[in-house]
Amino acid sequence: MKSISEIAFARAAEHKGTTPEQGVAGPAVLELSGSWTLYKASVSMQLILRSGGQTGVDRAALDLAVRLGRPYGGWCPRGGWAEDFPTAPGLLRVYPHLRETPSPLPEQRTAWNVRDSHATLILSRGNELERSPGSMQTRQYAELIFLRPCRVVDISQSAAVETTRDWLTRLAGTLGSEELWLNIAGPRESQAPGIYAEASRFLAQLLSPDCLDGDRNARAAR
Repeated sequence: MKSISEIAFARAAEHKGTTPEQGVAGPAVLELSGSWTLYKASVSMQLILRSGGQTGVDRAALDLAVRLGRPYGGWCPRGGWAEDFPTAPGLLRVYPHLRETPSPLPEQRTAWNVRDSHATLILSRGNELERSPGSMQTRQYAELIFLRPCRVVDISQSAAVETTRDWLTRLAGTLGSEELWLNIAGPRESQAPGIYAEASRFLAQLLSPDCLDGDRNARAAR
């Protein structure tokens, strides 16, 4: 298994200066109907989810987007591998807007999803992050290698939805783009049983139209 440094150096050599706007922005998101919109002052911004498709938190993000007809994208390992899709085409059969990395190693998928997003949101419960090497690696890539905003959220906390929504709103206000690509990551289902269901509920609350439109509605009432 390659070290984080080896992967990062390979990325730097091949994709120096890549940003979500300059690099691979994801597959054909305009083909999907509907969108999530964040409002900051008078600026609206489309929110697009990125995920690698692994069981657990990754899958919760993809399934929510598919269920609501919202745009999504992301890198998955070559062959569409996930722990419940061990053979090709794997995830690509169910989530055709994902793209394969050149490598079958999940580390490249993890790195490229961080690289090609404006920010990363990692969801877990309690100390589950410590038992999820992939989630820890995601955080390292975001904070140490690609220098992207990263927020780790304990979704078992009562204020988790509100504080995360505030973070998203502040983040939207710092970007000069009409889109915000948000990488969603967290433990696999095998590492954290039940995390898929809880992450699904959390994301549904976080990204509900009423929540995202709240700032706009408040301004309209004034």
